Amino acid sequence: NLQTGNSFKPYTLDEILRNHEHIIKQILPKVSPMKYFQDYLHHGFYPFFLENRNFTENLLKTMNMTTEVDILLIKQIELKYLTKIKRLFYQLAVEGAKAPNVSQLAEEINTSRATVMNYIKYLADARLINMIYPTGQEFPKKPSKVMMIDYILYDTVPFIR
Repeated sequence: NLQTGNSFKPYTLDEILRNHEHIIKQILPKVSPMKYFQDYLHHGFYPFFLENRNFTENLLKTMNMTTEVDILLIKQIELKYLTKIKRLFYQLAVEGAKAPNVSQLAEEINTSRATVMNYIKYLADARLINMIYPTGQEFPKKPSKVMMIDYILYDTVPFIR
């Protein structure tokens, strides 16, 4: 942990569900999670707060770099489509965690439904959003829910518009 100096082993969701009482007995003697909860509510899982600079500004720079560099270069997308990807990201954040209306999103960013689905996948690959599917389904099917990778992005994304 960046603040306490403790090192805890990662647990799978299944391990947490089965052994939560044992796990908490290992953690609580070393750290009080509630002591850090307000900080977490402010900055999510992003470590920029350690830099003693403007947290929101650093997060915006990182989101911009992720869309401008990671998505465009890795997916080999032309720069002229960056605006559409950012507008889609903005729309997904503003709409909140729900099933995306792909037709409406396609109309709003002036592109095809297939392209919207690809852009959603690119944003998920860049770890900006999560795509939630029912058991047994996956991309290219429409996800049952799209949500920001960290809730703090819901407050920050509107600034990139």
